[in-house]
Amino acid sequence: MSGAIHDGQMYAVHEELHLPYKSGIMDFHAVCTTTGIAPNRIRYFESEFRDFLGLPPQVTAIDDFDEHQVQLFLQIHRMMVEEGLPVSDVRQHLQRLRESRRQALRIITVTSGKGGVGKTTLSLNLAIAIATTGQRTLLIDADMGLGNVHVLAGLQPHGTILDVVDNRAAIDDILIDGPAGLRVMCGASGIPELADLDPHRLERLVAQVNQAAHHFDVIVVDTAAGIAAQVTRFLRLADDIVLVTTPNIAATLDAYGMLKVVHHTRMRGRVHVVVNLVESNKQATAVFERLRDCAQRFLNVETAHLGQLQKHGSVERANQNRRPLMLEAPDSLNANRIRTMAAALCAAPPLAAPDTDEAARPMDLLVRSFAGATR
Repeated sequence: MSGAIHDGQMYAVHEELHLPYKSGIMDFHAVCTTTGIAPNRIRYFESEFRDFLGLPPQVTAIDDFDEHQVQLFLQIHRMMVEEGLPVSDVRQHLQRLRESRRQALRIITVTSGKGGVGKTTLSLNLAIAIATTGQRTLLIDADMGLGNVHVLAGLQPHGTILDVVDNRAAIDDILIDGPAGLRVMCGASGIPELADLDPHRLERLVAQVNQAAHHFDVIVVDTAAGIAAQVTRFLRLADDIVLVTTPNIAATLDAYGMLKVVHHTRMRGRVHVVVNLVESNKQATAVFERLRDCAQRFLNVETAHLGQLQKHGSVERANQNRRPLMLEAPDSLNANRIRTMAAALCAAPPLAAPDTDEAARPMDLLVRSFAGATR
């Protein structure tokens, strides 16, 4: 058979095979037994295709594999052994698959320079609005100190990211079903262990979150407020950064401080400003234009006005009732505006990813951001 891979030729192994293992994780022996691939060949695949398997540079081999990695072993084995393709052709094919998956996954981070501006309320309702359109959406509560997405959503967590780290649960066990098919991942509030994970626990967490990522089209990340290192790591991953502020002068100044961070760290994400708690459209426009003009003049940072939300009792009532605004008052002005914001974000063309290996591993970097790790 020819060694060339024809255009459009795909090996849909992931959809065809159903592997019998618990929680999506298999040890090395189980991988060899279940797939029928010899141990030395598995190790060879690890060596030749480590970048596609998501192995960091300092790790030569691993003993636990997620579903995606096992499917890749089967796919590589089929192409090299059954089809007789050389390594170079297999890498070319896998690169095309990786690029298509990278383009399919959109990461939106919602952040603010100051707390108390309605960031989490917007994150939750924005994620619901996106999920309502039929896109598979995951909302991640990335505020390790004061995570409260589940409170505003009226959800009871089954576990947190720490349970995955400690191997008490798989990633699927801690995801909660939310409104409109939304899935929610709760963070572990105030847990110092997440800031100092040993390499083995970190790799297990990376493997599990990578597995979960294949089931989503959009990931919305609700960061902590401020410019701490953990926040900026999440922002670096974003296709779109939603910066929430209010007419309050301190909130506006802190929003400008966040724009300075975006500028100095050369983040690739598009920056969108939402002005919350406004009395009028005129007030919202004034706040945005002040931010935009300063960002253009002093930072050369482009910002877009994603929209504004009125200061209205319906939002506070929804929060007090632990019921998202999109459900509590679906026909309200603010709910309709959030739908418009969701549509605008999802209609934007995908960003051209930088030509780096890390760009192809957004979920690896996302979970490392939870742990405060840079690699």
